[in-house]
Amino acid sequence: MMIDLHMHTTYSDGKNSIEDMVKVAIELGLEKIAITDHIWRSSEWFDKYHNEIVSLRQKYSQIDILVGFEAKALSINGEIDATNIMCKKADVKIGAIHRIPKDDILDNYLTRYEIKENKILAYNNWLIATKNMIKNNDVDIIAHPCMAIDKYSLQINQEDLYNLFKVANKYNKKLEISSRYKRSNIYLLNVLEQYPMFINNISYGSDAHCVEDLKKAYRDE
Repeated sequence: MMIDLHMHTTYSDGKNSIEDMVKVAIELGLEKIAITDHIWRSSEWFDKYHNEIVSLRQKYSQIDILVGFEAKALSINGEIDATNIMCKKADVKIGAIHRIPKDDILDNYLTRYEIKENKILAYNNWLIATKNMIKNNDVDIIAHPCMAIDKYSLQINQEDLYNLFKVANKYNKKLEISSRYKRSNIYLLNVLEQYPMFINNISYGSDAHCVEDLKKAYRDE
């Protein structure tokens, strides 16, 4: 069964409409997708977005279309930038670290200079925040879990990643294999090679931001 649980549309930073993405997903033979636009607590458009996805689900019954979102981590405690109502309405809730939280204060992040000067702190904060997002009941999937490792040139410990898988397994959560961040997938794949029992704690997401991204994820073009 071909499933893609991570893609974006014009509701956030994507280039195509939800319906455009759905049509191409059908063309590619996908059987289940989640529309997971970036949201923030301030996203007043979420209800309209939710209703549009539900309407398209009824229109295109040949594919299972899920209401989702991608929300950033707000602190090392694992809170995400989404309201309780958004979380209740979504079928797929993705948490992501785009910037590494500085501490337990919301919306407070390490600068690039601070990361460069103290990579051990940055790494530990990334690890703590990721683990706490996994434990968060309002998160189902951790998007591109190791993207920040490569982005900030941090040194990952494979034992730590193994422990993240253990936590994901305990809380029935998933770590994402991303079509967009292929290099950072290697860390996850190395653990899976040694511990194949964690395969059920993996999800796949193209992280497509346009129909061309979606096509490239499934075709050799």
